[in-house]
Amino acid sequence: MTGRTDDDRRNASVAAVTQGPDTDRRLRFTGDHLDLPILLVAAVEAADTTVEAFIARLRREAIWQDQSLRSADRKIDIQAYLAPEGLRCVIRVAENIWYHHPLETLHVWLMHLPTVERSATVPLTRLVRHDLTDPLPIVVRSLTYLNARKPELGTCLRLDMPRVSVALTNDPSASTDGS
Repeated sequence: MTGRTDDDRRNASVAAVTQGPDTDRRLRFTGDHLDLPILLVAAVEAADTTVEAFIARLRREAIWQDQSLRSADRKIDIQAYLAPEGLRCVIRVAENIWYHHPLETLHVWLMHLPTVERSATVPLTRLVRHDLTDPLPIVVRSLTYLNARKPELGTCLRLDMPRVSVALTNDPSASTDGS
């Protein structure tokens, strides 16, 4: 775990920047299904595994730090935990870019807060370009600083994206369907 100060979240541990249970009903865990954001599904596939294998491992153990799921080039890193309230997940998409679930945020360190239309959702590709995210239909709902006292730290993007519903059964051939 890294050190943490009140006004520098970059030095905080992953657990410190991933909040607890979400009260939003659409993100609540039912116990028999998980609704995975398509960014997580793409990251799991980029790490050369299947969603089913990821879920099976997640049901056995938390996937943290040195046991995280990584792509062959080690640029994509997935850490996850299946809490009683649902999935908690942090994905390093690239250097200085982290996705946090269930916060549905992309933290982009060192990115200046861009100027965009306030009432419109903006495609993520307009603000952040990356091979993993570019083909995905992800839109940005809102933008804020990671830390208002230190705007130079970067930008927090609140995202909307489709989900894939995965059945949590004991059957390893559990199917997935898009939503």
